[in-house]
Amino acid sequence: MPLTRSKLTQWPVYHPPEEYELAIKTMTNILKPVSEVLSIYQVGGISDYGISDIDMLVVFKDGGSFKDNPISMSGKLVNRYLFTHRLFGTTENRLNNLENFTRFGTYNFLNGKQQIFKLCLSVKDLRIIETQIALEYMLKAFISLHTAICYGQIKVRNLLLHVKALRLDLQLLNISSGVFFEIVHDLIALRKVWFQKTPDPDSLNKKIDTLYSEFKNLMGELLRTYPFYVINSDVATVSKNIKLVNESTFIYPSTKIPGWIKLLAPEKKRESILNRLFKFRFGIPVKSSNIPDVILQRHHYIKTGIENNLMHYPNFLCTAYGLDIFNHKKSA
Repeated sequence: MPLTRSKLTQWPVYHPPEEYELAIKTMTNILKPVSEVLSIYQVGGISDYGISDIDMLVVFKDGGSFKDNPISMSGKLVNRYLFTHRLFGTTENRLNNLENFTRFGTYNFLNGKQQIFKLCLSVKDLRIIETQIALEYMLKAFISLHTAICYGQIKVRNLLLHVKALRLDLQLLNISSGVFFEIVHDLIALRKVWFQKTPDPDSLNKKIDTLYSEFKNLMGELLRTYPFYVINSDVATVSKNIKLVNESTFIYPSTKIPGWIKLLAPEKKRESILNRLFKFRFGIPVKSSNIPDVILQRHHYIKTGIENNLMHYPNFLCTAYGLDIFNHKKSA
């Protein structure tokens, strides 16, 4: 019997290449006149039109401030389907370590001053960082899938975006076989022909069942094998209703949500309503002592980046990180 019979929502909508190109050009034109903007880049790539989103990085001049949100600036047409989150933003004086600690990989120059993004860690430190990054993003993806299944409602495009990232995480961890590897690559292949061979809800739910079941097993195995570093805290806040708790083994919450509550919550507001009503605590074997210097450096880099953006660039994301475990906040 299937693990889920989730309501599948927000199915991908096809957008041709020229719409992506127009969206990137429009956003670039919005940012070009801003005096504080030094450089504009697209990071990552577009692999599957209608499913992929657009990631952009804005490099600001040192010591400045820009409080507007380019995605919602008045009088400008921005394709919100293609920009699923805020743009990334940082200052020029932080670029030396950007690729070391975020691993964007691909930078497509769009406008302004050409920058250099180089990876300059030792092989040993790079392995430590890549493992930590992969664990953070995989844990984030698992939490997203677990809560969605608990709520009985899965956003299809969001799931397909996650599996693309999971493929990279598996590469960082040198995982090239196993059932989880196979189902991730099965879903990646499905992305490629999505609009020619769109799966029916039943078959997609079965794939999600397999993904979720194998994901639980793999996360337990990975967190037994690799250290998961959290600094100065044994409880980390991921969001208002999601906590990471220090446990000896990986424990995911068995939250039971009555069916009548799900039915009463309107589809478009179900997630936000249930987020206010239900809390999730995930047990993680946290390592907070004898932490490698390179992890401490990354933690400081991201923490100071978050603080700087909150003060000076509040509508831009600090360069990529998986989980909100960089603020030293303790949670009850």
